Amino acid sequence: MMLILGVVGSTALAANRPQSVFSGGLSIWYWPGEGSITSIDVGYEKTLNAGFALHGKGSLGLESGVTILGGLVGVKKYLEPTAPQGLWIGGFASLSNWSVPLGWGLMISQNLFGFGAEAGYRYSFTPNFSIEPFAQAGYYTAGVGFAFTFGANVGYSF
Repeated sequence: MMLILGVVGSTALAANRPQSVFSGGLSIWYWPGEGSITSIDVGYEKTLNAGFALHGKGSLGLESGVTILGGLVGVKKYLEPTAPQGLWIGGFASLSNWSVPLGWGLMISQNLFGFGAEAGYRYSFTPNFSIEPFAQAGYYTAGVGFAFTFGANVGYSF
């Protein structure tokens, strides 16, 4: 009898957890020896089950004439069966367009592909609102190389 109540109770708890999260936030992209750019992010996360979620994010970064417009898709593995809340690790793939001024009114624009690993923690301070600090390490094409991203999102769950 206890086993049946335990299974029913855990299923009910999982069913009461939010299944989707819309979020917005800021990220700082850092290239060792090159500098950094701050971006504004808008994202969406969909829980697949208690341990996994898919997510996507669009980013716009503007700094010192450099413009980054792009997005990424990824998967998150929650270390506890509490998705979309708690500590997670994951991977991502991205596509971005970077525009850089060359001077004398000239600009170079190039598409970059990237992939990497990420980790973060989503803390829900009400049933619907959360904050999520995260870090990413990725490799980008076109001579950009390795970059690190640090940021935080504020999310609304439903």
